Parts: sequence; C-alpha cells; structure tokens
Amino acid sequence: MVDDALGRSRRWTRHAYPLAGFALGGIGVVQLMAESSGHRWLGPALVAASVNGGSVALLRRRPLIGTLGVSLAISEMAVTLGVPVFATFAAAVLAALTLARYGSARTALAGYPMLAAATSVVAVREVSAGTDSLFNVVYPIAYFGGAGLLGWLARQRAAQVRAAAEHAAALERERVHLREIAAAQERTRIARDLHDVISHGVSLMVVQAEAAGEVLAASPERVGPALDAIAVTGRAAIGDLGRMLGVLRQAGDGADLATLLAPVRAAGITVDLAQTGTPPDDEAMRTVVYRIVQEALTNTMKHARAAHAAVRVEYEDRIIRVEVLDDGVAGATSGGSGLGLVGMRERAQALGGDVVAGRRTDGPGFRVCARLPVPGNEGARRPSGPGGAAGVVAT
Repeated sequence: MVDDALGRSRRWTRHAYPLAGFALGGIGVVQLMAESSGHRWLGPALVAASVNGGSVALLRRRPLIGTLGVSLAISEMAVTLGVPVFATFAAAVLAALTLARYGSARTALAGYPMLAAATSVVAVREVSAGTDSLFNVVYPIAYFGGAGLLGWLARQRAAQVRAAAEHAAALERERVHLREIAAAQERTRIARDLHDVISHGVSLMVVQAEAAGEVLAASPERVGPALDAIAVTGRAAIGDLGRMLGVLRQAGDGADLATLLAPVRAAGITVDLAQTGTPPDDEAMRTVVYRIVQEALTNTMKHARAAHAAVRVEYEDRIIRVEVLDDGVAGATSGGSGLGLVGMRERAQALGGDVVAGRRTDGPGFRVCARLPVPGNEGARRPSGPGGAAGVVAT
C-alpha cells in the first residue's frame, strides 16, 4: 500500500507541474493583454510571462533552473511594468515550496536568494515609485516562508513514509529468513527423531534376530520369545514413525521410560530403573529425557555387549539429572557415526543443559550423564558426579 501511494504521488507530481506551468503562463499572458495592452514594454512582458510558465513546468525536475526563470520573470516585469502580474507571484510561492520539498540543501541555498533578490527588485521599484510602502513588501516574504515550511513538512512526511516502507520490507525479509531457519530446524529435529526411533528399534530387532539364530539349533523353544520381541519392537517403531510423520513433530506423548525398557530387557539385558521426584509439566523436557535414555540404551545394545544397565532419573526443583550406566566391553564402542551422541547433546543444549558420555571410572562399562536445568534456573550446565567421562560413546 505504501509503495502504491508513493508511486501515485510521483505520477501526480510528474504531470502537475507542467499543467501548473501551462496554466500560470496562460494566466499571465491574459492578464498582461487585459491590463497593459498599450504598454510599450508589452512584448518583453509577454516573453517574461511565457518564461514564467515554462520555469514552473521545470520546477519538479530542475528546481534551481525553474527558480532562476521565475526570479528573472519577476524582475523583468518589475523593471518594465512596475508591478508583476499575479501569475509570477503564484509561481514564486510554488518555487519556494518546491525547493524545500524536492531540492537538496545546496539547491535551496542557491534558490532562496534568487527569490529574495527578485522580491527586492519589486520592493525597490514600488517604494521608489511611491505605489507601496516598504512594510507591505514583507507580506510576500511571509508567503514564501510559509510555502517553504509546507514543503519541508511534506518532505519530512515523505521521508517517514519511505522509512516505514523500508522498515516493513526489512521485517518481511526477516520474517522469511526466520521461517526458513525454523523450517531447517524442524527438518533437523525430524531427522534426529527418525534416527532415534529407527536406530533403537532396528538395534533391538537385530539383537533378537542374532540371539534367535544362535539358539535355533540348540534350543528351538527359545526362538519364539525372541521372534515375539522382534514383532513387538517393530510394531512400536512403526507406531513411533506413524505419530512422527503424521503430525511432523514428536511431542513426547506416551514417552514412558518403563515402556522403553521392556524391549531392552527382552533382548537379554537386565535394566534397573530408578526415578525420584515428579516429572515436569514441560513436554519438551520430558521428551528430551526419554530420547537421551533411549539413545544411551541403543548404544549399550549396539556396541557395548553389556549384560546389565542402570537408568537413574532425578527430577529436582531446579535441575533434572539423567544417568545411564552399563557394564559393557571397553573396546566395543569404537565404531559408529556419532550421530546419536550429537543428537543427545543438541537436545540437551536446546534446553540449556549438556551431556557427557564416556568410559566409567568406577568399573567396566560406559556412562551417559545429562543435566537439564528446569526453566528459570541458571544452575550448572556441566554434568558432574561419580564415574566421570574419559572418552566418548559413539552411535
């Protein structure tokens, strides 16, 4: 809307000045023919009236040249006729307004003295002829000053409109940029969730399938539970994917740690769960806790060859502590891409927390420890406690 208004204003002024010049030139010629038909200087006065109209037509594009032409026309009529016609006075007022509205500072400093000089010629001519007093000559100066003030106010208003339009354009560019960033973050989050769901589910199924293959010949009766565990895990993974892709976000609904541990235990790993305190109402924090535990146990199954794992979650007023320990083999976690650990850290950092993962110092195995500040708390951001990390677990 602002751009349209500015465009219409430019088109209007582009045609207004030529029309005003034509009108003032015609009015000046008609007035001269009516009032000074027998004057011996009628010819030069008619030329001055025409110059006056042409100068008005040039004011918008060439303010200084137009002002010079108007000033010369006023001075010529003042010298030859004694009193310039009304059209020249209107042209001078329009020139004063145009200099303030469209002219630069240098143009205004050169143009206003021209108008003052032309006014002085008229004043000297009328005062010397006794047709007017010096006090009455002040009125045109007041008119010119008022026109200049109006032009300056119009200039300031146009500048404000342009600034508002530029500000609106900048806001629109920023909105588009933020939308692109949000879309990129959403794609990253979905990719991370897909990694968590698929890695966890497939790891469980692979472990169960390998176990079924090992016991198939010796104990066929033990194959059934393994196949059942594979089916349960697959259905759970499909359900997670369906919820995630259905709404393009995983809000953590049903993110129950006890449910998460069931398929891990079915894979032959003993898992102990200890939770203290009350989970927060913040759905994002509950989801992050769930995903950190899920990814840590996926590491345990895929790389550590552990027999036992322990999960401890402490919900405190100011901080949430998550710790996952296993008794896996030290060299079994050297493989992997590291995307799981990166995902855990990114999730924790998004909430102002951090994750440390590495070998346990209090015995064999690995440790994942996360600290998540509750919103409004500026507590420690680095995990601490027994069994500090000496390396990094990769997934």
